[in-house]
Amino acid sequence: MKPIAWLAGLFLSLSLVLSGEATQQLLLVGTPVAATATAAWSPANLTNIVAWWRSDSGVSPATDSTAVDSWTDSIIGVAASATSTARPTFYTNILNSYPVVRYGSTSKLLTASIAPLVAGTNYMLGMVYKLTTPATAYFYHQGPSAAPLVFGETTSKSAVQFKLTSVVETYAIGVATNLFNLVLFTRSGDTCRHYVNGYLTAQTSGQGATAPSTSSNILGLFCNQAGSFPLRGDVSDMFVANSYSTGAVDQLWNYYSNKYSLLHTSTYVVFDGNSLTHSLNSLVASYPAKTLESLGIPNYEGANLGIIGQTTAQMEATAAAKVDPLYLTNKSIYIAWEGINSIDASVSAADTELSMSNLCWGRKNLGFKVIVMTTLPWTNVSAGAVEPIRKDFNNLIRSNYAKYANVLCDVATNASLCPTGEQYDCTNTAFYAADKVHLVAAGYAAVALSVSNSVREVSWP
Repeated sequence: MKPIAWLAGLFLSLSLVLSGEATQQLLLVGTPVAATATAAWSPANLTNIVAWWRSDSGVSPATDSTAVDSWTDSIIGVAASATSTARPTFYTNILNSYPVVRYGSTSKLLTASIAPLVAGTNYMLGMVYKLTTPATAYFYHQGPSAAPLVFGETTSKSAVQFKLTSVVETYAIGVATNLFNLVLFTRSGDTCRHYVNGYLTAQTSGQGATAPSTSSNILGLFCNQAGSFPLRGDVSDMFVANSYSTGAVDQLWNYYSNKYSLLHTSTYVVFDGNSLTHSLNSLVASYPAKTLESLGIPNYEGANLGIIGQTTAQMEATAAAKVDPLYLTNKSIYIAWEGINSIDASVSAADTELSMSNLCWGRKNLGFKVIVMTTLPWTNVSAGAVEPIRKDFNNLIRSNYAKYANVLCDVATNASLCPTGEQYDCTNTAFYAADKVHLVAAGYAAVALSVSNSVREVSWP
């Protein structure tokens, strides 16, 4: 080949490669060789992926409106099978032209008797599903029954929970019914996280134990423990990986949002605070869950970052690492509710309000719309000393909030919770728990009503 012709061919090949049209790649010192195609990313590429059930592969029989006998995982080739009386149903062309496996209100389940899929302290469990009827349901159950690893949706909390042994790892804000969602439960070290459609919705640390890994257990694929908690809804995918990274969460969202045309919410709300935000009672829905329920999921979704015992100063110190990464460029709201733990730790009203102002201003400066809340009456061994300072703190918030927040949620003037205004009054057991600090279901519902109204006051450009 003449030099000029050779160079012309090289430039043509390089231009085709750059434009994405080349079928060959010319080496500078050799002959053309076939290009190696890069496979599209899928959950099969997750680090330490151990199982992936997908509705478009491995279902038998894959016939529309037919009861499923088995569903074979595409990673290890294990078939989860059903009994003749408890079979989910296969339906075609349900989710963006893809099929689903539908579970009803009776005991529909698939099980596989294999070694535990989840081991150690780093893992992800995920599924794409549409919840049709909110109810207590186990999507995954790893025995023995006395110490299960489960994740499921619970009616009583209007939320999804992730549980190890008898300890609930995360009380996550719920998902919308009758819409498909990508739901992830993850654990990294002692930190458990829950994601819905790529958004962090709950995070806790230092709870529970590692997943069992030594004994052979029954994997209940979308199961009901002892026939009591059947799943109700459509499932397209479930996967388990013994690894976790935020990068993988992003990859999973990109994969499933493209494949199934899943959508993000329009407004994302970050709830931050102490045990009143977290909710101490596993049978009582947190006020964040009730707030989003009132506002309407999926138009509003969010994260519950409440930590038991957290002070205002601790919230200020950790916000850059914990809260700021959750800011979205569209509509993001940050709600701060604390003060009482700081005051109970002998911090003055002025210093507590200073921490709150710094906390809120930093989030507002980032781009969040910020809602700051007043504190409720309090009683414990130090109630006598706390109450006057709490009232001073609330008055400072009322006077100064416009300097660092967009909206004031003055929950301390909620007539149900504080019928006498700022006067010490937390003895009404219809709203307050026995400790006269935390709330019962009606109390959290009253808080959620106040917060929902404040969220609706937020104005956008």
